Amino acid sequence: MRKNFLLLFAACFLIVTLNSCDGTKNEPEKPTTTEQEFSEENVVLEGSCGERGDNVKYKVYANGYDLSIVVYGQGAMRSFGPSYNAPWKKLEDKDFKIVSARVEDGVTYLGSRSFSELNYLTKISLPSSLKMIEEYACSGCAIDTIVIPSGEISRSAFHGCKNLRCCILGNKVKSINFSAFGYCDKLDSIDFGPSVTNIGPSAFQWCTNLKECKIGDNVTDIESQAFDYCSGLEKIIIGAKVTNIGWAAFYACNNITNITCFAITPPKLNQSFFVNNDVLNVYVPAESVDEYKNNENWKNFNIQPISVSN
Repeated sequence: MRKNFLLLFAACFLIVTLNSCDGTKNEPEKPTTTEQEFSEENVVLEGSCGERGDNVKYKVYANGYDLSIVVYGQGAMRSFGPSYNAPWKKLEDKDFKIVSARVEDGVTYLGSRSFSELNYLTKISLPSSLKMIEEYACSGCAIDTIVIPSGEISRSAFHGCKNLRCCILGNKVKSINFSAFGYCDKLDSIDFGPSVTNIGPSAFQWCTNLKECKIGDNVTDIESQAFDYCSGLEKIIIGAKVTNIGWAAFYACNNITNITCFAITPPKLNQSFFVNNDVLNVYVPAESVDEYKNNENWKNFNIQPISVSN
């Protein structure tokens, strides 16, 4: 058992939030903080939560009635579900409030429903060792900012996080799956890291506060309904490697008046891309203007060359 777990979540997350929500960094730096040791007498719950039993363990520390979870070890966490809740969830049935969680380096899989529906959980720290955030892992919790350094983001992993405002994806995040951030209706900032190649179906569906969407340079596929009903969207920038834009990918995004697409070859465009096709200006590489204008799926847009102002 390790006795020294050093936590000071408030300072740590303040620095991460200030550095990441402006969308200027893809790989968040580890913050330097004044650290506070939680002694063993502060532990209110501990045990194993690993896929193989004690390969991953946890401790829950109390600061008054506020609780902090630390998950540590090597390899994958186990998955939880409606019939088998994460062990720390029972603490919120009492007077305690789980307000923060830290997953330490070495943990590779964040188990399904690990932190879901924790109504007071506002801070989560994730390690660069993650390979997978499993389905519903953090859905419905109270986080307002999340930094994801690495891994695949599974189905509904952050679905319905009503307070989530800012999300930044690190240099090792590969894909965003079905409804991963669906119904996060306060989300106004998403920074796609340079390694994201796929935006899955309904990934950001009903994120009504999202104003601008800059698709990462390595994304090749924007799947069906990925951003549908994002009614606040005003501007879209599509990276040069996108080859496919799925059915209704931006359906009912009625405030968009222009998009910029850096793809030299017009991406495959499925039906119901937008509702208001007739008023959209589409800015494309100058050498591709004619190709877009002659493309069956793009010809109804107002195609113009990309300029410095775009």
